[in-house]
Amino acid sequence: MQSISTKPNEPVVPLEVHKLYRPVEFKLTTIYDASKASKNPQGKYLGDAIENNVNKENTNQTEINLHWKEIYKVGPGLTNAGNTCFLNAVMQMLTYTSPFANYLLQKKHSIKCPKINNSQFCALCAFEDHLSKYFKNNTKAIKPYDLIKNIKLINKKFQIGRQEDAQEFLRDLVEAFQKSCTGFLEKPPQKVLESTDITKIFGGKLKSSVECKKCRQKSDTIENFFDLSLVTPFG
Repeated sequence: MQSISTKPNEPVVPLEVHKLYRPVEFKLTTIYDASKASKNPQGKYLGDAIENNVNKENTNQTEINLHWKEIYKVGPGLTNAGNTCFLNAVMQMLTYTSPFANYLLQKKHSIKCPKINNSQFCALCAFEDHLSKYFKNNTKAIKPYDLIKNIKLINKKFQIGRQEDAQEFLRDLVEAFQKSCTGFLEKPPQKVLESTDITKIFGGKLKSSVECKKCRQKSDTIENFFDLSLVTPFG
């Protein structure tokens, strides 16, 4: 891809992109405090009830530990159930993400899981069950059966036996974790989304600023994210 030289303060971008867009500055920033979520004492519908529950839980916030609470031996590998290496790679990565692993190993989700009955699939409960067995298993490899069996509930287009994209699976899986924390609502209130344990572990906000080179007027946009794509140098 051809590149061009720009002014010292501007990034080098592809020629065809440079013709269309001005340089944009991206900054990561924390702009909310989940512990200060407003209370709604009148739970008139399920969304309000969940929001009230989240606010009560914020009184005794879930402690997110960045370091391992306990030291474990390296666990086993995961069996390939037919082109499931994309799933196995994501599961192994999340297994060794210490804040997430600490949270599940202490069973902080299952004790308050809002699922209606045992037949309802909860991605967080499934992963918690996987982790509770994982570090105690002395075999060379285990099969993550529960997540494989319910993969279409994470993304209905995924098919066992066909290679899928690991990044896409990670995004959908974290969204399924978030759904597990919000009462499985289709459109939970924004305050609930910003107050879940999954948001505390994986969530962030992206601030993009665009500045007019003539009048110096700035325009800021704030977006929530669970994953952030990294920009690689051109060349």
